[in-house]
Amino acid sequence: MEYDASVPTTVDEVVEWFSGSHDEADLRLLLGILTGQTDRWGDPITPARAWSLIVDHDLLYRDHHIGWVTREGKMLSCAYAYHEKLLNHLGLDSWQVEAAGWARVALRKFQCAFRMTRAQRLRVEACGCLVDRREEDLKPEWTPPPEPAPLPF
Repeated sequence: MEYDASVPTTVDEVVEWFSGSHDEADLRLLLGILTGQTDRWGDPITPARAWSLIVDHDLLYRDHHIGWVTREGKMLSCAYAYHEKLLNHLGLDSWQVEAAGWARVALRKFQCAFRMTRAQRLRVEACGCLVDRREEDLKPEWTPPPEPAPLPF
């Protein structure tokens, strides 16, 4: 597929294109993961294709309100109904991140199987979600598993 000259074609150009809207370290990590994969036809994902995926599916924007919120309060954004695909790009699945205590956020609603951390709760609230503290207190406290699976973020 040929791209217009304005489409970045190297990892550094992609990072520069997204400067200001993305955390550079997170973006480089995502680009490293994406460009190490192939698409559904078996072709390698180029930096230009990775750029297109990020733009088309709102991946990892700083000020987005749909995606996953880590225990540390970091937002890993994605487009609506793209939660599973984002995890697939990262080599993860929803069971892993839910067991890791991540919260799923979409359209001012959230799901988290465990009591959220303060940072996580603040980020979820910043996404427009109403967090019922009494309901949160009824959830089990999250504890890391004995051998936690390595997560890229």
